[in-house]
Amino acid sequence: LLISDKIGVCHRAFGDIMQVEDSYPLSPLQHGMLVHSMTDPRSGTYVQQLICTLTEDLNISAFQNAWRQIVTRHAIFRTSFDWKLATPHQDVHREVELPFLQQDWSGLSEEQQTELLEAFLRRDRQRGFEFDQPPLLRHAIFRFASADYRWVWTSHHALLDGRSRLLVLKELFLLYEGFCTGVTPRLENPLPYRHYLDWLYRQDFSASERYWRERLSGLASSTPVGIQRRLAMRVKPGDRRYGEQELRFSEDLTGQLTEVAQRNDLTPNTFLQGAWALLLSRYSGERDIVFGATRAGRHGTFPGAESIVGLLLNTVPVRIDVDPRSLVLDWLK
Repeated sequence: LLISDKIGVCHRAFGDIMQVEDSYPLSPLQHGMLVHSMTDPRSGTYVQQLICTLTEDLNISAFQNAWRQIVTRHAIFRTSFDWKLATPHQDVHREVELPFLQQDWSGLSEEQQTELLEAFLRRDRQRGFEFDQPPLLRHAIFRFASADYRWVWTSHHALLDGRSRLLVLKELFLLYEGFCTGVTPRLENPLPYRHYLDWLYRQDFSASERYWRERLSGLASSTPVGIQRRLAMRVKPGDRRYGEQELRFSEDLTGQLTEVAQRNDLTPNTFLQGAWALLLSRYSGERDIVFGATRAGRHGTFPGAESIVGLLLNTVPVRIDVDPRSLVLDWLK
């Protein structure tokens, strides 16, 4: 930490200091996510909700104990964010109280249950988080029937990414089974999130900046979609309204795409990014296309990075030259 941060920490209340076991800077992506969230705290920006249907007679006590064990194992779930100092940082607390909401809706109709769940999800997103008050996650369990539950896991994206969720879910159900059966599972000790930040801030950021300045030379902004949104022009500032459209590929079409990709040494991701680049080129009328993509940030960083629970992903610009004279497969390769 910077000297100013150390001085600031020293001026905290003694009780607060005793509750904090570690303190370190934010990653750039964490910083960006929190800035967006604080700009509009009730918008639900970067509030993640995982909604699971559990079709069994859930042992609530074992489920809660499994989660308490996970919070103990992973420092990121005991983390808060402090913006009072010149350089914002994150604090890892020794202990946190994990919020668990339980409600029994088994006496209600299916329509009522659906309406209540949708209303809860809206309120839960708008509720957001107080970033200096850990934990930045909470749980709700709703009983629909004797062996039918809905579990809602709400957390802020600055805590963890999608890969981390998979790691946590695997641990959760191993620990849950262990608490139900009395057999303690053998879990390896995870690397703390701090290991990633220590590695990250040893990197040469000036070299990265030179690379991206050269890679993006000649570009002023990302490629516009090029569609006039007249309705958006009539919306008052701050009154954001969005639509949503979902397109599902059939099993047959998915199989065809996978087969073509494998035959040509391509990945499905290349197909999707290529299709998006072509769409942007058609709508914008431009050939030099750039858009954002997400990288997991785990493979090739340092040993053990795959097992860390935290926010390791990174967003990067993808620049593609769409040559209208090229054959599609040649261009994708």
